[in-house]
Amino acid sequence: MSEFTEKLIEKLNDFSHYCKEKYSVNIWFAQILGKRWSYIAGEKNSLPFPSVGVKLRNNLGIVIEETQGLSEEKRNLITSEAKKIINE
Repeated sequence: MSEFTEKLIEKLNDFSHYCKEKYSVNIWFAQILGKRWSYIAGEKNSLPFPSVGVKLRNNLGIVIEETQGLSEEKRNLITSEAKKIINE
């Protein structure tokens, strides 16, 4: 998991907290290992919940809580912002 540096994990945790405050939604990030998604950052205390997994790159995905108040537009915005963070 060496490519998931402490700095990246800290950014992912910060983004997760931001999403909880701004959108009232729990998210977490996972290392993708074949069909298995293994938690690396985010709202760990909220697992499991009805969710949608979105692959951000080959080995990293975001899991977004499915809530009635979260529109597809907001979910796409969260995914887009997450991609910016991991590509910094």
